[in-house]
Amino acid sequence: MRVRTALLLGAMCCWLSCRPVDEGTYYHQAMASLDNKDYGAAAEAFQRALLNKENTLSAHLQLAMMFERQEERLPLAVWHYRAYLAMAPPDDGQVDAVRQWLERTERALLASLRLKLDQASDEERVMRVKLLEEHAQRQKNWISMLEQENRQLRESLAEERKVGK
Repeated sequence: MRVRTALLLGAMCCWLSCRPVDEGTYYHQAMASLDNKDYGAAAEAFQRALLNKENTLSAHLQLAMMFERQEERLPLAVWHYRAYLAMAPPDDGQVDAVRQWLERTERALLASLRLKLDQASDEERVMRVKLLEEHAQRQKNWISMLEQENRQLRESLAEERKVGK
């Protein structure tokens, strides 16, 4: 009985380690959704792929190209193009094209923002500036909290390393 159980466990381990790559990954789901023109599902699956570190370079590029087509998502397109460029290896043949797409997207975003600002009334402009200033302050506070937490974690890690020696 023990030999049979051991053989069964061994066969299961071999099956788990030798099986082919799962085609049901988030990245593959995203590509299938793109083929079906279900862009919302594709974007969600690409984002999940990024969280799971599946084909991150390609997922960033796909998201950037999808978001570039939507004016309200131009900032996300810029972010994903920049993420692609930051991660791309030096010999990546698409880097020059992606740089051009990034520049085009940044120009489109700037034009969109200028148009919105030009169409806004003085009251709206004042309100937007106030909201942006408040948002910037919240971001600064959040960054300060993160820096403090990071500092505390580094100190704790250094102490643990000293105790462990």
